[in-house]
Amino acid sequence: MVGSKTLQAWGGALVVSAGLHIAGLDSQLLAKNIEIGAYQVPVPRRDELPVGTASARSLGEVTLAQAEPAPAPAQPDAADLDEVTVEGTRYFRKNTSSATRTDTPILDIPQSVQVIPRQVLEDQQATRLGDAVRNVSGVVTGNTFAGAFDRFIIRGFSSFELLRNGFRDSEGAAKDISNFEQVEVLKGPSSITYGLLEPGGIVNYVTKKPLRRAYYAAEVKVGSFSLVRPTVDFSGPITADGNLLYRLNAAYESSNGFRDFSDFERWFASPVITWQASEATQLTFEADLLRDARPFDRGLIAFGRGVVDVPYSRRFGEPGDYYKVQQLAYGVRIDHKATEAWQVRSGLRFNFQSLRDYRAEPVNFNESTGILTRNFRGNDDINETYAWQTDVIGKFKTDSIDHTLLVGFEYFRGFADGQQRRAAPGTTPSLNIFNPVYGAVQQPLTVTVRDGFSGLSSLGFYLQDQIAFTPWLQLVAGGRYDVVEQQALDRLNQSYTLQRDQAITPRVGLLLKPASNVSIYGSYSRSFTPLLGLSREGTSFRPETGTQYEVGVKAELLDNRLFATVAAYEITKENVLTTDPSDPGFAIQVGEQKSRGLEFDVIGQLAEGWRVVTSYALNEAVVSRDNDFPVGNRLPGAPGNTASFWTDYQFKTGSLAGLGIGAGLFYVDNRTGDLDNSFEVPSYIRTDATLSYRFSGWKAALSVRNLFDVRYIESPAFRTSIIPGAPITFVGSLSAEF
Repeated sequence: MVGSKTLQAWGGALVVSAGLHIAGLDSQLLAKNIEIGAYQVPVPRRDELPVGTASARSLGEVTLAQAEPAPAPAQPDAADLDEVTVEGTRYFRKNTSSATRTDTPILDIPQSVQVIPRQVLEDQQATRLGDAVRNVSGVVTGNTFAGAFDRFIIRGFSSFELLRNGFRDSEGAAKDISNFEQVEVLKGPSSITYGLLEPGGIVNYVTKKPLRRAYYAAEVKVGSFSLVRPTVDFSGPITADGNLLYRLNAAYESSNGFRDFSDFERWFASPVITWQASEATQLTFEADLLRDARPFDRGLIAFGRGVVDVPYSRRFGEPGDYYKVQQLAYGVRIDHKATEAWQVRSGLRFNFQSLRDYRAEPVNFNESTGILTRNFRGNDDINETYAWQTDVIGKFKTDSIDHTLLVGFEYFRGFADGQQRRAAPGTTPSLNIFNPVYGAVQQPLTVTVRDGFSGLSSLGFYLQDQIAFTPWLQLVAGGRYDVVEQQALDRLNQSYTLQRDQAITPRVGLLLKPASNVSIYGSYSRSFTPLLGLSREGTSFRPETGTQYEVGVKAELLDNRLFATVAAYEITKENVLTTDPSDPGFAIQVGEQKSRGLEFDVIGQLAEGWRVVTSYALNEAVVSRDNDFPVGNRLPGAPGNTASFWTDYQFKTGSLAGLGIGAGLFYVDNRTGDLDNSFEVPSYIRTDATLSYRFSGWKAALSVRNLFDVRYIESPAFRTSIIPGAPITFVGSLSAEF
């Protein structure tokens, strides 16, 4: 090649091993007549692609310059030239398999599905799962016990479950995002694909897979409150033929936290091995190992109808309070392509957790004196889950109609065994929250209030057909049948409970495509969540059920660089437990809750190097029928309005090439803290900003979170547990990729 050529690419490292033609992604002409040789695209990270392709993470004009002088290779005959295709990774994902369990364009899914790719997490210097989902409309942080868990409120309803690559994941510890490839939020009931779920939605995180080329990356983050977080990401072939691949993500983190005496330490590792047994069969083994030790922290407390006016750093426990988790999870998955049209996918996953805590628990608060009574308590629990999923996916035609058929089953078993003990009443010193004196001597936990075992087993069978009558008219229809068994052993009173339930959860969605880049859809779906217990008459409680109606519009805009979704929905949750008016010691299932709203999400690139993620949600989540709470009371933690806006600009050429600037605004409306609506936390706007510079495979970045040091509440759980947000926080990082 004489001189250099300018090429529009999705960045990365480019190696032209043969051929004189490079075809573009989505008909974007990249370049022609590029000679054989090695060239460098000035974007530091390489990603996995087949040999002869290259990738990057931002669309832009880049200049190819030969890596180093070399003798010109012999030119083959034109007839022998191979075509080299430069594939790409957008700032948004076009496809997902989580919503339908089949690899489907998001444009063709009659449901609101939002995907936050890895690039957004890196641009925002994210360190937690909550940092990712704040970019999505209708999702706010739930009761996390000051970051110990990952819990969210989606479309007004609490979501206590997470999915990891489509498998139900234990919630006992906050997830480490070092091995995340992307985060997906499925809005509304998803019981047809994942069984027992709340009706608001579910968060699924997708982990990184092994790469076919050697890849080495390391990063270290340091910041406010003594934060230190090094991570590594290694991948590549183990064998010369490339049939055995590995990937290892590992992270260590320690900090003091912004709350008083809040030392925190975490270790995490996730090895993955993939074996290409044959052209048709692939086997993947993966594991997660986690140790997490932090203070047990209930946060602040309510005062009247608001939050107590004390420094947000103040804790009401003791310096020795702790929460510790050890976790081991591993799984195996087989993918077999029987024919071009049919494939089988089967996976097993096991998860073990050991959880221990000890803390001075807030009990009662006297607003006149400022005295908070407390009680030393401790939990010691073990959780185990086992899951097996098998899917058969086939593509076929009936006359001119295209079908994508899914048939599968899922078996899940989980159990928890443990105890809670407490100090004798009156032996734990109280605390004046306005003038705290710490150092209370820990008391022996002599009173056992919980000692037992609980288990849940479910077996679900599902059938789904994605039908394309024409390119502009599609239907998704299916259903799932679940059989659930719950059991509980109470060792304190020597009682044993066994309960069996069954449920059918359908989903129907119709989708119209007036243009290839626009879809209009409407859908109906249901969810169910089993309840364990008996009424006064001795009958078992029926499962809670959720019904959603949703309509929306999706579009790929600006030459497929930008993806937008607008959705409107109404969800009704039924069979909610309320107090039995005939006997307050029992419950009846006459409660109902409703949530309706409007959502708007946009993600992608406005122009070369200019990326954006923005969202808005309007939600009304209320009690619609109840014996205990007034009709019209708002559901706890559910804001009426939320909005987010993040933009990032990367300079590609000129003297500022390699420089990146980002900024974001995150708004959450006021929220009530309980179903009584006895207190409320105010709205807030949080401002973040980042500055980065890329050079020769290295990246240096500085982010400022809560730039204007706003006092805000992250999540109101109940009157004695209100989690404050962090003050202004600086995080700097240095990373390298090879």
